Amino acid sequence: MALVNTILDGGNYLAWTIGTLTALEAKDKTGYIDGSIPELTDPTEFKKWKKVDSMIKSWMVNSLSKELSDYFAFCLTSKATWDVLQERFGANNLPQIYCVQKQTNLLTQGGDLVTTYFNKINRYWDEMGRLMPLPTCTYGKCTYDITKRVADLDASIKLMQFLMSLNPLYDVVRTHILNLDPTPSANNAYNMVIMNEKQKQLNMIYSDPIEGGTALMAKASQNKNLVRFS
Repeated sequence: MALVNTILDGGNYLAWTIGTLTALEAKDKTGYIDGSIPELTDPTEFKKWKKVDSMIKSWMVNSLSKELSDYFAFCLTSKATWDVLQERFGANNLPQIYCVQKQTNLLTQGGDLVTTYFNKINRYWDEMGRLMPLPTCTYGKCTYDITKRVADLDASIKLMQFLMSLNPLYDVVRTHILNLDPTPSANNAYNMVIMNEKQKQLNMIYSDPIEGGTALMAKASQNKNLVRFS
């Protein structure tokens, strides 16, 4: 049985990794390859652990090309298999990381709707997350909550990236978001911007129904043109 449909041949390591991690997450088995479910010392428990680990290793090896599977069949554990694959094929991600980071830094809302712009920057974040996953602490007695701190820092960076590239039209709501305590996530900030935009549209309608309705019709027409030529 293969874990994913994508067969790893060396050149498609990123796509294979994404599919494999997704499949293992669905089966709640990622701990075997990231070290959070380590090899057990008790003989009875080790036997149970080894059964599951061997199954995961078999899934992984069966999703490799013939040339690779012949070699990796000799790895003792699923984690060893995963680590060697990452060492061999994952070390060349730096050019891709550079490209995605550059695209993220250069991205601006421009003529896009807020939703379109937010979807674009989210795609870059997702791709960066796959190329360079956040580090996690697997030490069971860790009292510093490193994993949460790293995740909070990443969330803060994403919020700043989203707000910095919004059009000047959103300066007021941007300032409001930056002054909030606790700091919202990028998703929550996006919702606030959308709500602010809808409120402006309603205010426009009720302050001058004719002029407001005309403006909204013009905006709807503009949005259709954006979609048509995007």
